Amino acid sequence: MSGNNTNIVVLTGRLGREPQVINANTKVPFAILNLAINKKWKKDGNSHERTNWIKIKLNNTNVTQYLNKGDPVAITGELISSSREIEGKKRTSFYVKAKTVELLKSKQVTEKKAVPSSTTMHDNDEFDGFDDEMSC
Repeated sequence: MSGNNTNIVVLTGRLGREPQVINANTKVPFAILNLAINKKWKKDGNSHERTNWIKIKLNNTNVTQYLNKGDPVAITGELISSSREIEGKKRTSFYVKAKTVELLKSKQVTEKKAVPSSTTMHDNDEFDGFDDEMSC
């Protein structure tokens, strides 16, 4: 088995809440996005729906000025696991460390300046110490 593995995540969905900027015990602030991914299907004539919630971590906090709850976005990045002990039990959670966030529609920002459709915002790689600051 090769030692080179691929860890690439590509997701589309809607933001389930307003982006949060975290200024924890880190040198560089970061943003948290909560992505809702809906799946609808029919089985035996009945409609079903399920929403998966994915926590997204982004080092580029400038994107928060362009994003709002409900916005459709495409995210590319990598899957990261985080383990901690809670009440004596080991808990593991996962989040996506985003490399790019693409706004999938045009929108007006507060200065009434249009952000073009398919605006892509790239992350910087200055900070990778997210595990201790985020409770998943």
